[in-house]
Amino acid sequence: MSIEGVYKTELNIIPTQGGKVFHGFKNLSTEEKLDIHEVYFSTINYKQIRGWKLHKKMTLNLVVPIGKVRISLIKEDINHNNKLIKYEEILSQDPYFRLTIPPGIWFAFEGLGNGQNLVCNIANFLHDPDEVKRKDINFFKI
Repeated sequence: MSIEGVYKTELNIIPTQGGKVFHGFKNLSTEEKLDIHEVYFSTINYKQIRGWKLHKKMTLNLVVPIGKVRISLIKEDINHNNKLIKYEEILSQDPYFRLTIPPGIWFAFEGLGNGQNLVCNIANFLHDPDEVKRKDINFFKI
């Protein structure tokens, strides 16, 4: 089951001499217009879990060009007695895609690749600590 507003966009990895180029966003059509205000990177170590966070205004556009990261999402369905809708994706180079998460969805990260795993967020809203809600990692079971 997916969560409304959450979607995947396939991305390209281009091999070059001495390395690779990882697309994060490429404006190829009028269908995909990202309102980009900030791009930032964070790392998460193997077997580490961070969460739960919910952005009130920011839409996340997550890409993992290095490593492997599990993203767990939870949406409280107010139309059905606050039933929890759960969704998970594993972001990595294989398959390589961008995961778009609209505001109002709880999320947590888990590092699955050995060492450090790199997460890129292409955000439509500048980081603001007052815009984020947090819960202890044990609040929702993943």
